[in-house]
Amino acid sequence: MGQLWHITAHGFAMGNTLRPLEASSNNESFLTIQIKMKPFYNTTNLTPIELAIEIENASKQEHKVMILFKQYGTLTPFEVWKHLQEYPITSIRRAITNLTEKGMLNMTKDKRIGMYGKKNYVWELIN
Repeated sequence: MGQLWHITAHGFAMGNTLRPLEASSNNESFLTIQIKMKPFYNTTNLTPIELAIEIENASKQEHKVMILFKQYGTLTPFEVWKHLQEYPITSIRRAITNLTEKGMLNMTKDKRIGMYGKKNYVWELIN
């Protein structure tokens, strides 16, 4: 089970680490998220609120990637990107990597020619 994080306007992020807050006794509202692995890497030192928004956006990206794999079965990162061009290819690759680490996708030994004429590995949905 992942770590629970409580994010309030008074929370803070340091580097790539979001630190858990102490329990609040003043009935302050807060957002609770559970992170099993990093869906978003805080390389730009976002505020806790900004980080929560980006984590939610990254989770939505992973969901959209899974929908494509359920529809097509096997895809390369660039094939996924062709359907989700509103996201950078790096975000698509991050989503595929996270889904692979979660045991939802598997990188095959197969490769397909992708953008720039280069071979790309093919991922498959794990049933």
